[in-house]
Amino acid sequence: MNPPTTYAQWCECLRSLEGCSRMDTAILEAMRMGSLSQTSGVKERFVVRAREAMDERLRTAHARFDRQSESAHGDRVLFTKAMLALRKEYYFLVQVAGCMPLSAEGRAAFADMVVQHRDQAQVSLEKSAEADRTGKLLSLVRNNPVNRV
Repeated sequence: MNPPTTYAQWCECLRSLEGCSRMDTAILEAMRMGSLSQTSGVKERFVVRAREAMDERLRTAHARFDRQSESAHGDRVLFTKAMLALRKEYYFLVQVAGCMPLSAEGRAAFADMVVQHRDQAQVSLEKSAEADRTGKLLSLVRNNPVNRV
């Protein structure tokens, strides 16, 4: 994938990012090498489009985690794998946020958005796991947190 330099190329890159593809590494490298001219209106449109792409990727990651954890049917290994996959997805999205062609504050805002989602997911998992009377699920959630960096 070529590094994006125009708004249209960045939109294509963000569209690829939404799809949770096997090309994540290539997309990330292209984003790192990309640039975007800060002409009138481009930055604002880019921020809106990037926010949509990040939100979609987060929704997809959460849906995938839900499917994987439900299909685990109590299997602790499968549940742990689902949690680790979600943690890996959060890590990737923080890296993506750092590659955005924005100011340091803009990149930090996108990274903070991912971190907030990550922390909320961990709190939610812990609250749900407290219902398990054996305490094993809570132990798994606390020992393999999705918000660990």
